[in-house]
Order: sequence, then structure tokens, then C-alpha cells
Amino acid sequence: MTLEANRIARDTAARQLRAYVSIETVAISTLMIGQVPMFTATFKNFGQTPAHAFDIISFSTYITATDPDPDLPVLASSNAPSSLAPGSNSKSYTRLPYAWNQTLDQQLAAGQIRIVLFGRAQYTDIFGNLHSTGFKLYHGNNAPAGLTIHYPTGNLST
Repeated sequence: MTLEANRIARDTAARQLRAYVSIETVAISTLMIGQVPMFTATFKNFGQTPAHAFDIISFSTYITATDPDPDLPVLASSNAPSSLAPGSNSKSYTRLPYAWNQTLDQQLAAGQIRIVLFGRAQYTDIFGNLHSTGFKLYHGNNAPAGLTIHYPTGNLST
């Protein structure tokens, strides 16, 4: 019983001490004809220790109601991973692939398209374990039920 109690105590301490990175805020620039819209996603370390080798990979696009939801391709490093201290945040800036135009504006207003920001933040904790937080955020009239632009799909870390 003592060995089991020690194992539980070590496991609890490791969970309490590790970094926990999640989305804090998401914003999209004003959709103006002729300009390329940009998302700003802010990630925060809500944990007690630094998130090492912290990296964000994000993409944005627009899809129709009948298009399948996009998935993140194989995660590639931005070649600039860094540490994220407890309580600190880091921003990801992602642009749509095309300039906003009148047709897209009308399609968005009519619910024919939606804008999707998706990606993953990954980091290692002080114990050397790799964690990954995936997200998929929607903007538009035909976003899936229950989802808004501030809704992450969940923390995929274990």
C-alpha cells in the first residue's frame, strides 16, 4: 500500500507541476474587400512550469457547408520553437490564402461558406513528455452546431 501511495503522490505531483498550454483568445481582422483577413490566436501556459520547445502550427481557409472539415497535415516545426513561461502567452498569426472579395462576403453572409482556423500547439513539459493541443475554430453562419470561433476541439495531450 505504501508503494501505491508513493506512486499516486508522484503522479499527482507530476500533473500539478507540468505545463498546460491552451488557447486564451482568438480574433479575426475586419473582413474588408481587397484585404487578406488575418487570425490572431493567443496561447497561454496555465501550468506551473515552462513549456519547452513550444511551437504553434496553424492554418486558415474557407470552406462550403458541403466540404469536409480540414485536418492538420503532418506537424512540421516552425524552426523557431521556444520556451513559454508559466502565465506567459504567445501569439500565432495566420492569414487566409486569398484577399477577401465581394463574392466571399456575400457567401459568408448567406451561410454558404465558413472560415476555419485550425492547427496545433505542441510542447514538452519539464519531465520531457511531449504534449499537443489541437484546435479548430469556425467563423460564419453555418458553423457546426455548438461551435463558435472561441471553441477549441480539445486538448489532445495525455
